[in-house]
Amino acid sequence: MAGVLCYHGRVMRFRSRLLAAALCLVLGAPAAAFARLPDDPLLPEQWHLARVDAPGAWDVTTGTPAVIVAVLDTGVDVDHPDLRENIWTNPGEIAGDGLDNDGNGFADDVHGWNFADGNNRPVPDPAGPQTRAAMTHGTVVAGVIAAVGNNGEGVAGMAWRARIMPVRILDNEGSGFAHHAAVALRYAVRNGARVVNLSFTGPDMPSDLAAAVREAADAGVVIVAALGNASNGGDDVDAAPTYPACYKLLDGRDPIIGVAATDRQDAKAPFSNFGAGCADVAAPGADIFSTVLHDPEQEAFGGWYGGGWSGTSLAAPVVSGIVALLLSAYPSLTPPQVLDILRLSADPLADGTGAAAAGQAGVGRVNAARALQIAPSFVVAAETPEPGAAGEGGRLVRSNELPAVYYVDGEGRRRPFPNELTFFTWFEDFSTVETVSAAELAAWPLGAPMLPRPGTRWVKIQSDPKTYLVAPPEGTDPRPVLRWIRDEETARALGGDRWAERVMDVEPTYFPRFAFGPDIVGPEPGLLVGQTR
Repeated sequence: MAGVLCYHGRVMRFRSRLLAAALCLVLGAPAAAFARLPDDPLLPEQWHLARVDAPGAWDVTTGTPAVIVAVLDTGVDVDHPDLRENIWTNPGEIAGDGLDNDGNGFADDVHGWNFADGNNRPVPDPAGPQTRAAMTHGTVVAGVIAAVGNNGEGVAGMAWRARIMPVRILDNEGSGFAHHAAVALRYAVRNGARVVNLSFTGPDMPSDLAAAVREAADAGVVIVAALGNASNGGDDVDAAPTYPACYKLLDGRDPIIGVAATDRQDAKAPFSNFGAGCADVAAPGADIFSTVLHDPEQEAFGGWYGGGWSGTSLAAPVVSGIVALLLSAYPSLTPPQVLDILRLSADPLADGTGAAAAGQAGVGRVNAARALQIAPSFVVAAETPEPGAAGEGGRLVRSNELPAVYYVDGEGRRRPFPNELTFFTWFEDFSTVETVSAAELAAWPLGAPMLPRPGTRWVKIQSDPKTYLVAPPEGTDPRPVLRWIRDEETARALGGDRWAERVMDVEPTYFPRFAFGPDIVGPEPGLLVGQTR
């Protein structure tokens, strides 16, 4: 497969192999400074941090060394002054003794492994054919994720204190083999990575890489992947998928967060690929300033920092860094919960091409501060079942002091109805609502809010453009199931010409109270189509 690399406007192609780094280099101007910042002197150059409200997220957490982010790339400059403090160190390995002390199959893998060259130095190789962009690519990505923050040096990453595990799978020209990606992913997972950044693309998904992705998903590892770049507005990857970003498991799970790139105007970047089936979210990926490879023996690598980097390769690590912040603050979050949080907290795209409205660049541009704000609502215990058709075993109550109506369930918890629409999916009128004193109302502990009764309303989660049918719980999970109605033609077939009247907005914080089922791509026998009241 031939990937495309743009360097100072001149197109250069990787030599034909299976995987290629999805990177374009475009020089750009520095961004303006913003408030509430650490003391890193080059932070004003990092416009993307303000755009995703990183300072607001940093009020909650700046990351923790317990969260390890594996960077499967061209290697990382592990001696960089703004990275070395955050480079992962294998606690079970003794440096330089030539032994595999921890028994993981790799001798002296103190800071990761080089699968491209088969050695323990996961750094760019100065020898042989090379391109400047490919050589420094992994170091740029690592800096976006976790350059040390507030150290008076250079720049800050999204997660100042997270650890970077360098895993080299691409050569000096940005090419590599799918087999190396598979074994590298297994290496990262088995050595403690919670997040894996994949800033490369390929034309297919070989079985060994697919198996490694499945194993990582089963282990609770969050995988973030670039959607890829192309000229003339980007490619539609729904029509011609790029991997691994577009890969789905056979059981329907989406194990990889596919990331499109946005520009300074919050529009889909002109080079970014797109496709509603592959792009989950978008992130800044144009004119990014970060750490770069430093090699005083080569004139092209004389500096420590550089800007003008553009591509979905840069957007993906922005998301990986936000994921590291989420897992630092809430380590129990699962990969599906992380994806839901990113989607629900995203800001709408300002895209005049139609990609934003169609969700072709994901649901929106990530917002780190809002993601940290709504994440606590996902750290919840399993919800109690909803009442029966007539609310058997419960009571409807309210007090004169409060306007809310509550359902008191069989376990004595008062569960509020968020609005009248939700109430009328369960009950015909207010005639059975009892008025009680405020003291009596307060004696019932507050429980989870009521959700629309399955089979009555369709829902749209605020900040998510998708419309879902609410289906009954399945198996042992008591939560109602959301099924995405994939297109308007299907919605009309299920709900008639006035299908939009069935849709009600639901607060983002309610999202984790639903489970998810398969998408609806057409009429199905016995499918609940909903009612209006």
